[in-house]
Amino acid sequence: MTPRDKDPLLNLTLQSYRLTELLASGAVADVYKAQDVYTAQFYAIKVMQARWLPFPHIMPRFESEAQLLFDLVHRYVSRAVRQLGENV
Repeated sequence: MTPRDKDPLLNLTLQSYRLTELLASGAVADVYKAQDVYTAQFYAIKVMQARWLPFPHIMPRFESEAQLLFDLVHRYVSRAVRQLGENV
């Protein structure tokens, strides 16, 4: 059994997005492949690791990064950020 098999977030549904595969792990967050349960479209969902939740200085940095991506306009990116928040 690999560490990915033990991931408690796999197959979890956050709002309408079911996390189907761990794509990458960083120092503060993990990125999952997720499928919208209503439209069947796939997205990448970035989730802050639970170990960082007690540290209040981390969330503003996470939100700042999301805002930069939200403002991203590029012909090959349909929408960089769709939602942001706790328990989204």
